[in-house]
Amino acid sequence: MLAEVESVDNTQSTKSDYILRVFDARAKVLSRVSLNRQDLDLSSVYWLNNERLLIGTEKYSTVLVVNPFTGEQQVVSNELPDLFTYYSPGLIWRVVYSPDLDRVVYYKVGQELVVRNVVNNQILWQGKFFQRGWPAWSPDGQEVAVIGGIDNTQLYLIDRLGQAKALLREDQHHNTFLPFWSPDGKRLIFWDNDSLMVYDRQIDWVFDTCISFPGPDEPVWSPDSQQFVVDRTSAQPLLVDIQKKVVYKTNEIPNAYMVGWMNSLP
Repeated sequence: MLAEVESVDNTQSTKSDYILRVFDARAKVLSRVSLNRQDLDLSSVYWLNNERLLIGTEKYSTVLVVNPFTGEQQVVSNELPDLFTYYSPGLIWRVVYSPDLDRVVYYKVGQELVVRNVVNNQILWQGKFFQRGWPAWSPDGQEVAVIGGIDNTQLYLIDRLGQAKALLREDQHHNTFLPFWSPDGKRLIFWDNDSLMVYDRQIDWVFDTCISFPGPDEPVWSPDSQQFVVDRTSAQPLLVDIQKKVVYKTNEIPNAYMVGWMNSLP
């Protein structure tokens, strides 16, 4: 599904109202919802799960949660101490909630990333952080992937209790960025040293696909989480088949070329 938020003219206000539409893969409109707000931040729109979207607002600690299929809208506002609210073009610090909305990750004054339990207002984890892609919650909400560490190069999984697990070997140099989960939550893909990496959650292992960094856009996964497309904005996107361990140049299908999955990292 694809969600699109469109501004519409409002003759009674200097600002616009917004319409949320959801499309399927054939561009059929599945839903259309009027958001009835004029303070939305359309740079911060993402799916919480298969039923709800989260949209940021001009007030960084307040977000709008929308179920586009029922029309239900919920305003979520929490006091986030020392929330970093600086903005400049191309630099936006997103407040990222877990699917159940009881955990939140945000950027704090002092260049620290904070994972907080908003139910009891308890900090679960905090660490040095540099923006190399948004923190990414697993679809089941049990772990969040963040990039941090002394040199902002380590990829961590933080669980719901605040326990951190480093995914990459500490004795090697890393340049890690842009983590994204598969829809089923079984795999996490990211880039490290200009190579596409896959973390298999089921066997707790990281694989180097040996695919050079194709581009900074978000990958698009198939519904069964077995394939994804990267470098979507180029003339030659890549289709990666996880199950077959094959990479296709999309303008050469069915003539595929094999890329070995090498350099596995404990």
